[in-house]
Amino acid sequence: MNHPLRSLFLDMDSYFASIEQHLNPRLRGIPVGVAPMLAESTCCIAASYEAKAFGVKTGTRVSDARVMCPGIVIVPSRPPIYVNFHHRIVEIVESCTHVDHVLSIDEMVCWLPTNLRTDSAVETISRAIKAKLTSEFSPAVRCSIGVAPNGWLAKTASKMRKPDGFFIIR
Repeated sequence: MNHPLRSLFLDMDSYFASIEQHLNPRLRGIPVGVAPMLAESTCCIAASYEAKAFGVKTGTRVSDARVMCPGIVIVPSRPPIYVNFHHRIVEIVESCTHVDHVLSIDEMVCWLPTNLRTDSAVETISRAIKAKLTSEFSPAVRCSIGVAPNGWLAKTASKMRKPDGFFIIR
């Protein structure tokens, strides 16, 4: 039995690392780790998809990340910049559909009104969000979007086609 689509969940992909890659085009396409400070004893708080391919993830010690991923570039975290981008991203999503709840700096859920619960409507909204992110920023800033009858399933759907994905769970 299919239930109506009610929730659209947006999850920014490798958010801090993607913002760093956007701001510094030389970092695009190469492994990037974001750390609270430039010290080998700290850990990555974000990793680009290029770094994730080598097993680097949130919580990986910087010294270990350098062994796992030769050539990784470690950059210091810049929280005020990430917050500013977050506000711009919320505005972009809001221009396509109403943001019901901001769950974290890189996640938000949108409630879908009854006239926007079809597959074609949610696909159109998702394409518009992704296009506006690319237009406003660059292809480095991507998101994965999930749609489902409730927020939990929509969040699960957003994880199923990362990065830059779109998936519907009925």
